Amino acid sequence: MSETGPKGRGAAGRHAITALKLGVTGALLVWVFSLADLDAVLAQLGRLNPVYGLAAVLAHCLQFPIGAYRWRMILADDGVSMSFRDSFSYLMIGILFNQVLPSTIGGDGARVWLSARTGIGWSRAFGAVAVDRAAAIFMVLVLSVPLLPVLLPILPEGAARSSLAGLILIGVAAVAVILPTAPWIVRLVMARLPDRRILRPFEAAARSSAVLWRRGATTSKISIASVAILSSHVTTVWLIAHAIGIPLDLLQVFALVLPVMLLLAVPISIAGWGLREGLMVTALGFLGVAPSAAVTISLLWGVITLFGGALGGVALAMDRTNVSGLFGRAGAQRPEEEGSS
Repeated sequence: MSETGPKGRGAAGRHAITALKLGVTGALLVWVFSLADLDAVLAQLGRLNPVYGLAAVLAHCLQFPIGAYRWRMILADDGVSMSFRDSFSYLMIGILFNQVLPSTIGGDGARVWLSARTGIGWSRAFGAVAVDRAAAIFMVLVLSVPLLPVLLPILPEGAARSSLAGLILIGVAAVAVILPTAPWIVRLVMARLPDRRILRPFEAAARSSAVLWRRGATTSKISIASVAILSSHVTTVWLIAHAIGIPLDLLQVFALVLPVMLLLAVPISIAGWGLREGLMVTALGFLGVAPSAAVTISLLWGVITLFGGALGGVALAMDRTNVSGLFGRAGAQRPEEEGSS
């Protein structure tokens, strides 16, 4: 008998989204490889400089302890004490889920579930993870503004240049409005709902968002950590380019990779595959990098990201987590708040 209730419809919807993402991923990869010369890609992979390659892996891995530190600070600001070991382990497990689940929010769901089981409650767990994700996205926008003088001369004159500059400035303005007004907006919506439980996690996130802009030294530390994490991503790409014999200007790579990372946050493909390659072909093309080389750089970036997922698998094995329960919940809908009526 087929499921026709809410659970059945929810599962069918998730399966449909997964199928759509698989289709988008496949279509994007086919398109990208139609632009590249496969023989040239293989030749560049064969010339990979192992020293630069190892440096790229290390640069990528630097972001993991920094990310755990940032998330731990956000939790501490909300009165939650979590050991660095646990925050690091849960972060790495989340990275694993980002690679094996067909959604960029799969890892966030895993982190919410893992931290909530420690007794802090679903709302506070959701709020801290949401603010941690927001810290990353907000910093991409904020850093993009001082890099506009580097980015704009790279882009051809016309709609693309003005549109990207406009979107960055609008995004920063939106952040400046959203951060101080988020708690007020959520409270206003909750006051008009008969069942307020559904918005409790969002209320927690809005309350915790103050740590991103008005917590003094803590806000500064979170901002520095966010810059360091973004620098880790950009340096990884820069070192990969050097590894295949394409020396690029680090500041120009920084200016171009930030918009790429912002667009990669949109979950339209499986673990970013296809989308990342298409974006990198476009972005590096502005620096005169051939499509084949851009695809090679992007593929190596993706492989290094998969290595991070493999480290997450080690963390999962060491965590003694109920794997079947974790896989069942991390990609599912938000659970009810424990103890709520």
